[in-house]
Amino acid sequence: METAANDTTADEGEMSRPEITQVMNFARLMGEKGLYPVTTARFRASALEALTSILGDEEPCDVQSLLDNLDSIARRWATKRVAKPDTASTYATRARTLLKDFISYQESPLSFKGRNRPAGSRPAKTERVTAEADVVAEEAPAEPKVVSAPDQVRSFPLGDSREIKYVLPGELTAKEAGKFFLHILTMCSDFDPFSPAQAGLFKLIKSDSH
Repeated sequence: METAANDTTADEGEMSRPEITQVMNFARLMGEKGLYPVTTARFRASALEALTSILGDEEPCDVQSLLDNLDSIARRWATKRVAKPDTASTYATRARTLLKDFISYQESPLSFKGRNRPAGSRPAKTERVTAEADVVAEEAPAEPKVVSAPDQVRSFPLGDSREIKYVLPGELTAKEAGKFFLHILTMCSDFDPFSPAQAGLFKLIKSDSH
């Protein structure tokens, strides 16, 4: 088995902090090698990226420092994002597992067994919700369901006799439309949070929302 140092080379420009990039690429490597379920690898990497986004340039971001201060980082992230405590706890659990596994892998790559589930077993409920969808949901305020008139139902053709049907509320802002776009993006069959193009869309819309 190759060492993580060789397989987790960061893509240029992916993140400004090489330590965090290395751990995120480690998660992707574990998915590729079957040591993590692919979706689990994505969830854990996304959780780590989200939590560490609140760190300042002067704060340490080596693996051990992140692990030692993860609870505090998660609380700060929840405060900034106005996130639910359960969401912050889920993110912290995912990130903590990833960081511990990264340390274990670095210490002994050949003996690392991963955390893959037995075939046919169901993932935990929290693992069935993407980290990106969590962020979109926690940022959007809860609103009562509105029964719309039939003439408000619209459709968007995709080709090959496929279309998207949707209902617009009475008013819709560009910020709200951006959040909905990110929500739909995470449901696409080719969604890849590590794709520079797709990651750029998240950054563009989120930066324009603040």
